[in-house]
Amino acid sequence: MSDEVINILGVDSVAENLDVLDHLLADFNVCLTRACVKGQVFDSLARKEYALVLLAVDAVGIDSLELARQIHQLDNSARLPILFLLPSEYSCKHSFFASVSGPIDYLSRPLIPQLFKSKIEIYLQLFHQKKELQGTSRLLQRADQRVAEQELILAGSERRFRTAFEQSYQFMAIMDVKGRVIELNHLAKKLCGSYTGVTTGQYLWNVCWLGQDEENERLQKVVARAASGECVADEAQFVDITGRVYYFARSVSPVRDDKGDITCLAMQGHDITKRIEAEREQYNLQTLLQQAQKMEALGTLAGGIAHDFNNILSVIIGNADLAGRCCPDDSPYQQYFYDIQAAGGQAKELVKQILSFSRQSDICKTLVEPAKIVYESMTLLRASIPTTIDIVHDIDMDCGTILADSTQLHQIVMNLCTNAFHAMEDTEGTLHLALYQERVEDGEADGCDCGAGEYAHLIVEDDGCGIDGDAVDKIYEPYFTTKEDGKGTGLGLSIVHGIVKAHGGTIRVESRKNVGTTFHVLFPLSANIHSFAEVGASKLPGGEERVLLVDDEEQVRQAVKNMLEVIGYEVTTQQTSPGAYELLQNNPSYFDLVITDQTMPHMTGLELAGRILKTRPGLPIILCTGNSTGISQDLLAATGIREMLPKPFDLDQLSNIVRQTLDNPS
Repeated sequence: MSDEVINILGVDSVAENLDVLDHLLADFNVCLTRACVKGQVFDSLARKEYALVLLAVDAVGIDSLELARQIHQLDNSARLPILFLLPSEYSCKHSFFASVSGPIDYLSRPLIPQLFKSKIEIYLQLFHQKKELQGTSRLLQRADQRVAEQELILAGSERRFRTAFEQSYQFMAIMDVKGRVIELNHLAKKLCGSYTGVTTGQYLWNVCWLGQDEENERLQKVVARAASGECVADEAQFVDITGRVYYFARSVSPVRDDKGDITCLAMQGHDITKRIEAEREQYNLQTLLQQAQKMEALGTLAGGIAHDFNNILSVIIGNADLAGRCCPDDSPYQQYFYDIQAAGGQAKELVKQILSFSRQSDICKTLVEPAKIVYESMTLLRASIPTTIDIVHDIDMDCGTILADSTQLHQIVMNLCTNAFHAMEDTEGTLHLALYQERVEDGEADGCDCGAGEYAHLIVEDDGCGIDGDAVDKIYEPYFTTKEDGKGTGLGLSIVHGIVKAHGGTIRVESRKNVGTTFHVLFPLSANIHSFAEVGASKLPGGEERVLLVDDEEQVRQAVKNMLEVIGYEVTTQQTSPGAYELLQNNPSYFDLVITDQTMPHMTGLELAGRILKTRPGLPIILCTGNSTGISQDLLAATGIREMLPKPFDLDQLSNIVRQTLDNPS
């Protein structure tokens, strides 16, 4: 029994009768609410819940039968038990109760305490059972409500999962531990390509990546590792039905139940093709940057070497020229001096080639003789190619002129010959270099597609390893190379192809595996063929003007001073720029001409010229330099320098430019 106090409503107009009821109920944990009039009954029912109504039939002013019917018509009292208390003389009990609906009972007065208490106990038990049922009912209702709510939540979760699963940009698959498909999302089904059957129950590698055996083997190994409890992440590639290659990052992980047992495998992956392509592009750009940095470093190194080497050559050539002129024409020493000058001239050209090849500059097309450039490049290459490789040349030195950038022509020859050398470096071989003039009538020469006309035809041939047939069509693509790592960037032939096309030429390759490779390059010859005949010896122009010579190299300074004095000039020398500037400041009108070196400590030749011209505007100045990189005609004109004389030079060149500068003051 519960300790909760139960309410019982007693209805009687006689207060003493209600006292009797209160006394009889004292043994029960109940509270008797008294109602003496009809209005109190309904007011009490509205405020409390009652287990029983004790209704006196003979209460004054109360129609017990009508009151009972009205009580049972109330929503909260329709099943409320009513125990009628009848007077002892009441005889029509059955007809009376037949007219009342709902749970009713009766007792006759005077009340027998034992019988009354038994009845009360029964009704109290019924009330307790009712309350328990109501509590159980409420629990069931709440449980039903929670179940309904959970079903709604699960339904929403399922919809969200299904939407996310199907619309995910990732490849998603659920498999059993053997790798058989339980479910695939939309993107995963697209990867099935040509497979049109039912995927559920099939091994994933039998419906995706069809024909890609290597990837399928990797997938099986990944699934096996995940089935053993390992979370696996890797990268894979696949080819779609259009033949395009895609890359994606995937992960396969085991799914466990509450007991920790693996029930299935979850696989997901996303497309990383753009990332892979971006990484490759970054690598390619980095490679290009490294190449550019190497060329820049080479140019810097070559510039420094050229400056020092040209100073040395200036001394050699200048003194050999002076010595040769001082000897009688029939002296046996004349040949020696001639050989020294010739060797100096070759060294001068070699330095020019190194500078032109390493210098990064804008394209400057001029009329050039390709035969000389090919021959010079071949001479330069001979020093870097092993003696196990023979170089055979057939160069027509009179094959005409072309409109081209000489530096880029050097690049073509150097790249093609370097590739030929690499093809033969593991074996002995012969590099054949040919250049000749060819007339094309029908627009095609040796398979090169070109218009009719006169062409300079360059051939570079080797008997090395050759190129595979599948690779021949790709050799001009940037970064494509058949060489092993560290032996090339894949840019050489791409650069060659671009230069040839930029010069209006054509290029074609013939290659056979283990036989050799031949490149044919055709350049259109210029219609205006200039003569490059050497100017004959003439009388040296000289003068008596006063010349200030500035150079920090003592031997160069002395050699140039000797040459100028031979042809009549009065020469004053200075070793430093500040010393020369101070000398001119002290006597601005004394000198008629200044010849200054460019690269000197404390102050360059350009800086010295600028200061001198502020002290004495209009003074003729000649700038000498062993490396003219970065010195343009516009810069010379802006500074006020009349002429630039590249080192090394001989007496003919020096005398002509000095006289020209002095005779043309503007």
